[in-house]
Amino acid sequence: MFNPFLVRLTVGTLAILGIKLSALYFLLMVLLLNTHHREFFGW
Repeated sequence: MFNPFLVRLTVGTLAILGIKLSALYFLLMVLLLNTHHREFFGW
């Protein structure tokens, strides 16, 4: 459904925002990884 590059870029952005701003972004990152782990990890 998503382009793998777009998923990796979004996860990276959420990780940076989670470190700089709020832990809420880490929750969004975990949810995204949970639903799109095939695009991110390649399996």
